[in-house]
Amino acid sequence: MKNILVQNGLNELAEELIRKGYNVVNYEEANNSDVYIYMADGHDISSLSNIMDMDTGESIENKKGTLLINANNKTIDQIEEILNRGYYTPLL
Repeated sequence: MKNILVQNGLNELAEELIRKGYNVVNYEEANNSDVYIYMADGHDISSLSNIMDMDTGESIENKKGTLLINANNKTIDQIEEILNRGYYTPLL
């Protein structure tokens, strides 16, 4: 099962994921997360700098790939679809 880290303040989203059976971890367990769900408008991604090396895009803690999901303008169903696929679909 994937370990999902949800940005602080997205409590309703985290609770919904837990209700759906996903394993949501807290920041103390961030080095074990496979997915990071955050909210950003495309300009402010300051929450990512807490867990990512912004030069390489790699996780600072575990040095492995982490699926990043921007929850901005996405429903829980859309987020769940991305979680199940493990990637975003192409834009074009």
